[in-house]
Amino acid sequence: MKELNDKELIAELKKLKGRENQIVAELVKYLSEVDRRKLYLELGYPSLFAYCCKALGYSESAAYRRIAAARVYSDNPEVYHKLGCGELTLCAVAELSKVIKPENKEELFSKVEGKSKQEVQSVVAEYRRAPEIKNKRQESVKVRHVKQSEAPLLSLESKSAEQPPSKSYSVTLELSEEEMALVQEAQAILSTRKVKETLLKSAKRIIQQHKNLQVKRERRVVNKKIVKESMPLVEVDQSKKPSRYIPADVRHAVEIRDNGRCSYVSPDGTRCCETRNLEFDHRVPFALGGQSTVENLRLVCRGHNRMYAENVFGREWIEQVVARSA
Repeated sequence: MKELNDKELIAELKKLKGRENQIVAELVKYLSEVDRRKLYLELGYPSLFAYCCKALGYSESAAYRRIAAARVYSDNPEVYHKLGCGELTLCAVAELSKVIKPENKEELFSKVEGKSKQEVQSVVAEYRRAPEIKNKRQESVKVRHVKQSEAPLLSLESKSAEQPPSKSYSVTLELSEEEMALVQEAQAILSTRKVKETLLKSAKRIIQQHKNLQVKRERRVVNKKIVKESMPLVEVDQSKKPSRYIPADVRHAVEIRDNGRCSYVSPDGTRCCETRNLEFDHRVPFALGGQSTVENLRLVCRGHNRMYAENVFGREWIEQVVARSA
């Protein structure tokens, strides 16, 4: 680049910016189609967000912006042109995803074109103060991430100069008027330090209770297995009506075998990383005579559970079932 003079350098930089805008628009378009087809499920990821972070290498904030923009684009194809020519930024489109509707999109686009992120957030805040969410408030709570040690979790003593500074995270909660009143009453009774201390103690207690429950489950499964192996074989009454009920010992055995994680593995060997909101899925569907046994059950996330169902019964039929139950 040394052979370029100042004017040429700036001209080339502007060309690159234009190409960058176009690439971002293309990326958003492709992500929208991946989201529509739910291809991330086949690749072993529970959500488009997980796919963007783990497979494409985006940070969480970068993944969020691109996914939000992709979903705005799916309902508003004109976003593609606005991103490509620089009328709208990726941040602006992501912010608009919170409030954009068919009846207000033209007005929103005109208000945020060429605006900074802070200006766009100000516009979005106006639209969020709609009648249906007037009874909602937001309360930000800063939770300090403290390195594990033998010292108290929250201490008034100053840290040693040799210790690296701790990271700080911001947690945003959306609360109703009644919930907010409870928080404000607690804040009036407790100091800020006590509020954080209470929150962290609650988190530790939940984690410890979960660990204790896991230990009990493992012991129960082992004891059940020993008893079962020592008992004589009993013929199962085939005339008994099949039930979707899954006995506790079977549930626990499946959870331990699958290590509390979605069991789906993609063709290339990628196992789904989801550990929350897991469901029990019948390998041979219950509707086709599958039984609720350890061998026939597996832990899966909601996305992969639906994918398995669509593979067997078809997407159209599953969508009808979901629509009826909604």
